[in-house]
Amino acid sequence: MAKCREKLPPFATGAGTRMAFRDLTSLGALAFFGASVHQKLGSARGEITVRQLKLSARKGLFERRKERIEQLQLLLDRIEGMAPGVLRSLLEDEVIAELASDKPYSAIARAFVRQARMSAPDRESAEG
Repeated sequence: MAKCREKLPPFATGAGTRMAFRDLTSLGALAFFGASVHQKLGSARGEITVRQLKLSARKGLFERRKERIEQLQLLLDRIEGMAPGVLRSLLEDEVIAELASDKPYSAIARAFVRQARMSAPDRESAEG
């Protein structure tokens, strides 16, 4: 089974910018909703993957994925209110490192960060 790999470009930096991912590839046949994994609608490949790997049925798997998301949430929350600078850049690099394919639950982590960034309030409109 082929592994899904994504390019992870650097976060956007500068006054008033949010982290932005560009050129992310599709996650293939799976859809991630929080700590839940499902096949994309109509995807036989996704259904086979979910069933063969028991992605929704293994005891404790959901809880471990949820813990991973909660760790990332804390890190993203910390970055969100931070002004651009060295510490913010270091924390952004830490997020990128946590999304590497060799990290546990990396596909869920990437999907969560992408969804969190899309739903983050725009600083400029929130301040205006």
